[in-house]
Formats: sequence, C-alpha cells, structure tokens
Amino acid sequence: EWIRQVNEYLEENYCMLRQYFQDYMPAFEVIPSEGTYMAWVNTEKLKMNPEELENFFVHDAKVSVYMGSRYGTHTDSFIRINIATSREYLLEALERIREHYDKIDPTKK
Repeated sequence: EWIRQVNEYLEENYCMLRQYFQDYMPAFEVIPSEGTYMAWVNTEKLKMNPEELENFFVHDAKVSVYMGSRYGTHTDSFIRINIATSREYLLEALERIREHYDKIDPTKK
C-alpha cells in the first residue's frame, strides 16, 4: 500500500512540474517519465552551453539540479530534477526558476 502511495505522489509531482513548465517557461521541455523520481528536462531551446545553464541555476535561481553534461555530451542540453520531495519544496524551486526566466527566455533575446 505505501509504495502505491509513494508512486502516486511522485506522479502528481511529475505532472505538476510538467504543467508548470508548459504554462510559465515553455523553453523547458519535460521528457515523458519512465517511472523514476528524476525528471529529465530538455533545455535545448534556450541555446545555452552547460556552463551557462549551470550558472543560471546555481547563481540566479539558486536551485540545485543535476546537469545533463554529467552523463555525457549527448545530454549536454538536459537537466534532471529530483521530484521526490514535498510539493511545497518543488513549487518553491519552480517559482525561483520562474523569477529569473526572463534572463534566459529565448523569445526575449
């Protein structure tokens, strides 16, 4: 029973993350989930190199993400976000990213 509840909670977090990016920061493309607590997000539309992307998350948004570049050059334009957290913390992280999104929004460059 508890594992079903955990999986449902993670699925709800994933759906919230995907919808939030679609609604407010469409340059971030959330990849369909494969049943894990790590969400893959494609940032290719931002046209930023891995260093610029990491700088944005660490210094501007102050949100910790896993850089796709850690997994090889074929994932340089990806980030991974841990969704195994409280919805409150996940929403706080998304709001921090959104606060600084104008700096990287490709439609405003």
